[in-house]
Amino acid sequence: MSHMSGLPRNLPCPGIFVNGCNLTTADILDNIGLLRLLFPPGSDAAYSNLGFSVLGQAMAFTQGMAWNDSIQKLVFEPLDMKNSGNSYGPGDLSKMAVGYYPDGRKAEWLDVGWSSPAGQSYSSTADLAKLMSLVFSMNRSMGEEISQVHHSNSSNNHDSNCSDNTHDLLLVVVV
Repeated sequence: MSHMSGLPRNLPCPGIFVNGCNLTTADILDNIGLLRLLFPPGSDAAYSNLGFSVLGQAMAFTQGMAWNDSIQKLVFEPLDMKNSGNSYGPGDLSKMAVGYYPDGRKAEWLDVGWSSPAGQSYSSTADLAKLMSLVFSMNRSMGEEISQVHHSNSSNNHDSNCSDNTHDLLLVVVV
């Protein structure tokens, strides 16, 4: 995934970080149709949670199962990633880092629904090493370029919600 779709960063889910994203796929697709692309597809790069969500949900749809089940079946189980998952809930928080708000309050777990492919997974460094080993070996065997680093600058900052340039370095893995 190269983040070159032109899709905006966030999903069209008002209040996602308060109530989650409880919209249906049909609702999301209707809302996506109302969005403006940030740039013509393929002409630039900008991180997109929406892009990850669409990719994950499309993958699940092609498998005829929910996202949580498809990522488990297609990625975590074949790679023996026993410390990774996506179908967690409040009872499984022991496997995750604890988040805090700027005022010091502990962030509660939130099911982000349709957008879960964009950030509701957890993993260990050992499990991520298994995944990256596979990705890199697949790219080498196919003779493709493994990765490229894209440095953005303030003139290429498509994310108006991220003005501190914390996303200046984007690693693009070619698969």
